[in-house]
Amino acid sequence: MSETSDSSSSTLPEPQRLRRLATPRRLVVPYDRRNGRGAAAPKPPGTIVRRGEPLVEVNAAGSLTLRAPVDGKIIGSSFACTGEHRTSGIELETLASPALDDADAEDYLPQQSTAPPNLSTDDLGDKLAALGVWADRWASPDLLAQLRGPHRKPIDTIICNTLDEDPTVMLQANVAADRAADIAAAVSALAAATSAKKALIAVAYYAPPATWDNLRTACGQSDTRLVPIINEYPQSHPTLIIHELTRRHLRPGQLPSEQGVLLLDAAAAAAVGAALRRDEPMLLEPLAVHDYLRKQTHFFWAPIGTAVGDVLEQIQAPPGDVELRAGCPLREIRLDRRCIIGGAELTIAIVPTEAAVNPEPCIRCAWCVEGCPVNIRPAGLLDAAQQEDLFLASQCGLEACIECGICSYVCPSNLPLLPGIRALRNLQAGSRRSR
Repeated sequence: MSETSDSSSSTLPEPQRLRRLATPRRLVVPYDRRNGRGAAAPKPPGTIVRRGEPLVEVNAAGSLTLRAPVDGKIIGSSFACTGEHRTSGIELETLASPALDDADAEDYLPQQSTAPPNLSTDDLGDKLAALGVWADRWASPDLLAQLRGPHRKPIDTIICNTLDEDPTVMLQANVAADRAADIAAAVSALAAATSAKKALIAVAYYAPPATWDNLRTACGQSDTRLVPIINEYPQSHPTLIIHELTRRHLRPGQLPSEQGVLLLDAAAAAAVGAALRRDEPMLLEPLAVHDYLRKQTHFFWAPIGTAVGDVLEQIQAPPGDVELRAGCPLREIRLDRRCIIGGAELTIAIVPTEAAVNPEPCIRCAWCVEGCPVNIRPAGLLDAAQQEDLFLASQCGLEACIECGICSYVCPSNLPLLPGIRALRNLQAGSRRSR
């Protein structure tokens, strides 16, 4: 099956096979993660590491262990950016290996699998950390932090979110179709570890039939339930999907575990399942690159630490006046070619560069209010940002904003509503630090 798809097609969607991205000459593997339990120095420059070997010296118990995605030589340390997060990275010069040129990611997976072990949440978190499994992105918040707590409420619900931010770029649905057995095993293991009474896999109504069929088969006679959802952006955000499935109110920025829910997306669940069933470290990440100019989507398994620029070179992305954004373009998370692929955002959008537009006065049309999925007052938040008034911001609903960007998109006056909201969040964070 072709690695590209035309998003304008009106035919029933079919799952797209994720191809193995050719390994670039250098990788920068992020290692300074918040969810580690201790710092560990990288191995010295010049050290040769084989695929799957640790890149750091012996870690503190339970710390995230970064592993070499490919055979390579450690060059040193550098900074790395995964979009919203800037962190430390271990720079790796890849070594030539015939196996690295294979097109299919499945060639890298052991053929034998075992049933996932029955572990406690702490032991499960430690096992995932030892295998370098982590996720921390918009629709799949900090996985290890959710597991490790502390929890204000007992975890009673596991939700695997297979929804995609952009319904035309079905990365999560494709991963769910391709890795259904791993996902089902992960959900069952998480439910057992937490003693959760409910285990749910949210699937979009329009997902490819193979996604539904493979998940049904993989879940078999287990207690895991597939739940159909109308996926209209930004339904995949934790605040919205948790409310849809449990009627609980999760404040944006809080972990789902605050409301007794453990939430992860299909990509994270697939990594968890592979770790539990085959002791497989997280060396590859699913990646979608959607070219809005050519209306093409490319689906890959990419080595952790691959630079965005290397990805664009391999797909022969259009040069010139374009912007790169992570996730749905409305969120305005801008990337550059030096950003790397890790456990953060898994979708890259190539969009035309926006011409500078001078905003006009607010005409009080209330389109931003009508379009807001969480029913706040974005125009009022912009006023609060201009006045640096955190009390007004609270009155207008700052705490409930999920930063989906719909308000900026629909505003006829081209007001910088989303940038204003982010400025308020920065002001709020600074105010808290100064207390």
